[in-house]
Amino acid sequence: MSIIAERGLFVRLLVQSGKFESAAAEALVDAIDAATREPATKGDLDELRADTRVLQLRLDEFEKRVNIRFDAMDRRFDTVVEKLFVRMIGVGIAVAGLIVALLRYV
Repeated sequence: MSIIAERGLFVRLLVQSGKFESAAAEALVDAIDAATREPATKGDLDELRADTRVLQLRLDEFEKRVNIRFDAMDRRFDTVVEKLFVRMIGVGIAVAGLIVALLRYV
């Protein structure tokens, strides 16, 4: 027997609350029904823990790869900024030289 006696009423209440769309409310009710009909066993929990560990390892590996790429992008950005700064200094020196030359001839 399900813990939710009036499934349709429960779904309507969830939708009317504004917190759930119809499909999400149906999915939640399905999950609650499944949990009450087939409670998790210790083996299920152990399997879930193992899956969680695998996912955590994959996430850690992905995070390392993302960090490596961000570090590479940071180095490239720093190089571009340095080149731009050097070029702007060169343009500044050239403009200053032009101003001095113009003042000398005026």
